[in-house]
Amino acid sequence: MVANGIETRLFSAGNLARHPFWVGEKDKFPVADIIHNEGFFLPNYPELTLTDVDYISEIVRGAIND
Repeated sequence: MVANGIETRLFSAGNLARHPFWVGEKDKFPVADIIHNEGFFLPNYPELTLTDVDYISEIVRGAIND
C-alpha cells in the first residue's frame, strides 16, 4: 500500500491491552490480537472520489492475487 502512495493505519490502534499503559489482563482478547497483528484501515474519508476507491481497490485486489 505504501509503495503505491496509499496510507494505512492499525485498526483502532490494535489491541489496547498490548500497549504499555494497559494494566489489566493482556491475554483475554484473542480477536483483538488478530486485529492487532493483521488488521489495517484502508483510507475512508469523505473526500475520496470514485477514482480513488477504484485505485485503492485495484491495489488491494492485486496484493490478494499475488
